[in-house]
Amino acid sequence: QSKSQHGSELTTLIKENFKQFWPIPVFGFIFYFLLGVFPILMSYSNTTGVASTISSMLTNSLSFIMVVHLILPIIASNAVFKYLHSSNSVTVIHSMPFSRVKLFNSSMISGWLMSILPMMLTGLLLLLLAKGTYLEGTTENIYTASNCLVWILDSTVIIAFVYSISVFAGIISGNNIIHILLSFFLNFVASILFAI
Repeated sequence: QSKSQHGSELTTLIKENFKQFWPIPVFGFIFYFLLGVFPILMSYSNTTGVASTISSMLTNSLSFIMVVHLILPIIASNAVFKYLHSSNSVTVIHSMPFSRVKLFNSSMISGWLMSILPMMLTGLLLLLLAKGTYLEGTTENIYTASNCLVWILDSTVIIAFVYSISVFAGIISGNNIIHILLSFFLNFVASILFAI
């Protein structure tokens, strides 16, 4: 019974975070849709014209999509862990009948879901729209279901990585501004080290 109660409390806290911060995944999906799905829909009768855009997107080489991959997890982590940066909020939150572990886990999970769901929904739409598309001068179909699934997997790893670093930045920082700046800095340093 304690396990089911723990799960119920965790679910309640996650729902509360979604009620409070629902604009984050909604606007995230809008950006993904406008940058990735909309151009395909506009040229769906002949996707050859947007073949290079589709190829760039499905290989995560499209800079605008990568910006969303980077910014959305940082905003989500800042929103769900905002309470840590105000002594009044911390006092109120920790006076509730929830353990610190549950509060952390619920914030961690809800922020991750807010970051990942818009991309997953976009990936599902890309999967449904997949059709034979070829780069000019090639015979390789670049818009396949398997390429869409690989994009979803790659994007999940990128977002999870950025989100984890952003949560770490939130825990060690003292306020919202430092949290955001440190999130960008640590993700930038990690990217440079990865490239090296």
